[in-house]
Amino acid sequence: MSDDGYILNDLKISGFKSDSQKRKQILKTTLAGFGVTENEGCLEIAASKENLGRSIHMLLQAMLSINDMFVLTSPYVKSLFWEDVQGFLDMHDIRYTSRVKFSGLSGLDHEIDFLIPKSKNEPTRAIKVINNPDRDKVGLCLFAFNDIKSMRNDEIKPFACINDLSRSFSSNDTEAFSNYDIVPMLWSKREDLIPLLAG
Repeated sequence: MSDDGYILNDLKISGFKSDSQKRKQILKTTLAGFGVTENEGCLEIAASKENLGRSIHMLLQAMLSINDMFVLTSPYVKSLFWEDVQGFLDMHDIRYTSRVKFSGLSGLDHEIDFLIPKSKNEPTRAIKVINNPDRDKVGLCLFAFNDIKSMRNDEIKPFACINDLSRSFSSNDTEAFSNYDIVPMLWSKREDLIPLLAG
């Protein structure tokens, strides 16, 4: 199955350039996490009758992740939001593992952008990055964390790291995360959450 080049062509038309080695590596790593490959500009995944539904899910998740990760508010923006979050964690010496995959109660896999190990004061913390927040992205994040939580015996504290600088983020959306015990980490107020992440 293939997206017929839709995502990468759309990004190219929007002014995104994937010519740097780092961006190519991020693209490759993200796709690999979903079992998807890139072939001449098309995102592809192999499927059989038995795993058709799962393969469709993984391809769609990869398309959404790549689109969200690389949507930039301006062609002159040089860094990716995912890289900004990674840089923020590094700057504050917050230990993490990036691109961790978890299976949920649904049987579907979900990728967590950053996983911070359990400490004396805090449980394991999981961060999903949302660069271009809209209702669909919020819904997918809520589903992913809820699906994962149903399968884990240990406590996990979920965070949604939201780029509220490129698009306004309503209080209703913030409340939606709180209702599911997900900490909304607004990028404009990221410094406020350092004690929770570094502790």
